[in-house]
Amino acid sequence: MLVGDDPSSLVSVAAGTLPNSSDPSVIPLTGSGDLVRLRVLSTYGDQADRWVSTAELSVTRLIADSRPGTRR
Repeated sequence: MLVGDDPSSLVSVAAGTLPNSSDPSVIPLTGSGDLVRLRVLSTYGDQADRWVSTAELSVTRLIADSRPGTRR
């Protein structure tokens, strides 16, 4: 996963292998930006590295609690 504000300057924030499963996967990201790129380098299956599918991709932004007297 890469994030950033400009397509030419995206920064890698997560890398790894997802399980061969239809169950949801959660990938925690660090950093910030307006753009998120999911880059797939290899796949599972009878015809490996030929097809890739993403049924749903949800990006959630966490906002720090900035109320006076709160801890982060």
